[in-house]
Amino acid sequence: LLFHLFLSPRYNFQVVRRTWGKEGLFKNGVSIRTLFLLGVPRNRTALPLWDRLLTYESQTFKDILLWDFDDTFFNLTLKETHFLEWVNNSCPHVKFIFKGDADVYVNVENILEMLQGQKPDTDLFVGDIIIHAKPIRRRSSKYYVPEFVYGGGLYPNYAGGGGFVMSGHTARRLSSACQQVELFPIDDVFLGMCLQLIGVKPSRHQGFRTFGIPRPSAAPHLQTFDPCFYRELMVVHSLSVPQIWLMWNLLHDPELSCHNRTSPTSWPFRWKDKMVETEGKETDYGEKQVFVTH
Repeated sequence: LLFHLFLSPRYNFQVVRRTWGKEGLFKNGVSIRTLFLLGVPRNRTALPLWDRLLTYESQTFKDILLWDFDDTFFNLTLKETHFLEWVNNSCPHVKFIFKGDADVYVNVENILEMLQGQKPDTDLFVGDIIIHAKPIRRRSSKYYVPEFVYGGGLYPNYAGGGGFVMSGHTARRLSSACQQVELFPIDDVFLGMCLQLIGVKPSRHQGFRTFGIPRPSAAPHLQTFDPCFYRELMVVHSLSVPQIWLMWNLLHDPELSCHNRTSPTSWPFRWKDKMVETEGKETDYGEKQVFVTH
């Protein structure tokens, strides 16, 4: 199982390495490798000696892939295509891949549980799938796409960029599809176009929270930053470094108890086993507040 992250230099690599991104051998002999994907900082004068520092960090941890293009939002598609090509050439036998941003919290154990029984040599693509999304024509939006770039009325189904899981087989097929699909400035949508080309229908899982974590009706006593709530999730997007560190420590507190609370239900709240096909309400994927500040 290979974990990879789309990272910008402004994020703290070390908090990921020391929390959910820890490498090692897990249950059932599962081996996990973490990689950080980077482009070149756009404003290099504001980051003196960045190249020397990055070289030192790379030599120390051996977990950084750096490509020679500006590390900007619209170049995330290049990171996607370059990474898939790298996987195809350097890790042809990887079984499963998690792709995520730096500002996410990930329950690795839950993902491993979800993958039990899944076959790495078949197609699998799971995440917070966005359906019926329309191109945004508002010029002020970060996601603005003019009609001459994309004239269609709807995007294909695609996974929100906070994090998703795919099999090695699907990753290899996507690597080939990337060479056939015209580059698109929004990387999440681009990957959806590639999935559409190879005929893979992504699966939506309720544990992937790209657009926030509303309090579940099944457990109204839980607060949105309650570790007992996070324990049942896969991925939560848009957390700060201190929040990631805090949640990791709360969840790994040996005295944590999630079964002695006053609750209208007589069973623990669970949803990490819910994987469904991409059908449901239309989702607005635009700029949102995706995390309730603690």
